[in-house]
Amino acid sequence: MVLIPQADLYQLAFSCLSRVGCSQPEADRVARHLVDSNLAGHDSHGVGMLPLYLASVRRGGLKLNQSPRLVTDFGAVLVYDGERGFGHSAARTVLDAAMQRARELGVALVSLRNSGHLGRIGDHGEYVAQAGMASLMLVNAVGRPPTVAPFGGLQARLASNPFCLAYPAIDGQAPIVLDAATAAIAVGKARVAKANGLELPAGLLLDDAGQPTTDPRFALGDPQGAILPFGLHKGSGLGLFCDLFAGALMGGETIQPGNGNQERMAAANNLFAVVINPQSLGDTAAAHAEARALLDYFRSARPADPDQLVMVPGENEARTRAQRLEVGIELDVQTWSQLVALTTSLGVSCPEPATSLA
Repeated sequence: MVLIPQADLYQLAFSCLSRVGCSQPEADRVARHLVDSNLAGHDSHGVGMLPLYLASVRRGGLKLNQSPRLVTDFGAVLVYDGERGFGHSAARTVLDAAMQRARELGVALVSLRNSGHLGRIGDHGEYVAQAGMASLMLVNAVGRPPTVAPFGGLQARLASNPFCLAYPAIDGQAPIVLDAATAAIAVGKARVAKANGLELPAGLLLDDAGQPTTDPRFALGDPQGAILPFGLHKGSGLGLFCDLFAGALMGGETIQPGNGNQERMAAANNLFAVVINPQSLGDTAAAHAEARALLDYFRSARPADPDQLVMVPGENEARTRAQRLEVGIELDVQTWSQLVALTTSLGVSCPEPATSLA
């Protein structure tokens, strides 16, 4: 492992994105999103994605400097087309519009279809929660072959479609954010495991013959296996509804191959989000008092591990972020080598790691 200060990693990402033609605001937004994913401990969605993004740019599947195009404005319903641009910045644009509409109407439904990869969905949930609003987000993925088997199946038919629920921060604490893939493991985490030469835990993955395996290659199409859904039929059903709501219902594509999207080799997302303004629901002070009491009760459970406190969703990311801001961000050697090669190919300055870790 190597250890990189947050500021150095941001400058590396910003410089690479700028060099290929991203505007200053777009390069800044994408770089911040990627580095914050590392800070939050979600390395699968961090700067290790840069080589994949820029490869998509070279192939023409990911477009630079696009602005979401408003397709439908129906009061509390807003539908946007992402024009195949970076989803990290497009999501901020459409969520800002949804929050403004929720301030006026109490609630808003926003859809972003035909977008480039949205990155870590929890980042978008945190953004809405930090503005004092609650949200529910469902996301589907197209543009790559499916990776997740449906419950009872031995072949992939879904992506690891994520969902996110976010509640505003209370008493200055971290927002309450649940961000999870509907697969037993996100594809990006399998990529990180492969980069580190690690096996995956048992019970997560099938090989190309439909047999259980711990080899992360089968989650990455090398050869094509299938990730199992989390929670058996529950994750499988929720993953299907991500495709139905974020894709079909909002006029976007789903993973089914009749769209031809599996051959594009450029990952794309569709976002379905409901944004709620708590002030429209009545006594926000009473609501926060009830939520505070619930959280205290939730945390009061006797921990299974005496050295680990019971944590509310979002607290682990906040603690990891504080630690990594202080000591630096750990990257595996393979990811770092890929970033060094990328900076060399682009003629961009590459920072020296602060230290190497055993």
